[in-house]
Amino acid sequence: MLEAILNREEESRHYSFTSSWSDGEKMASMDNGSEATWSVVFSPAGTFLRKFDHESSMSLAVLRAA
Repeated sequence: MLEAILNREEESRHYSFTSSWSDGEKMASMDNGSEATWSVVFSPAGTFLRKFDHESSMSLAVLRAA
């Protein structure tokens, strides 16, 4: 919440929460601007988590460089 207060422009925030992402679904997310992101979708059917870190040992970019 503090980030939303300090950064009025949504594009400049790292963290966000959308209470009406889709019908009956909410989404929290983070994007640090350096290709590290995560999203969590909350729905009546369950919760879905997605994470990406370009420096992870599981990233295709890291695997191809090795």
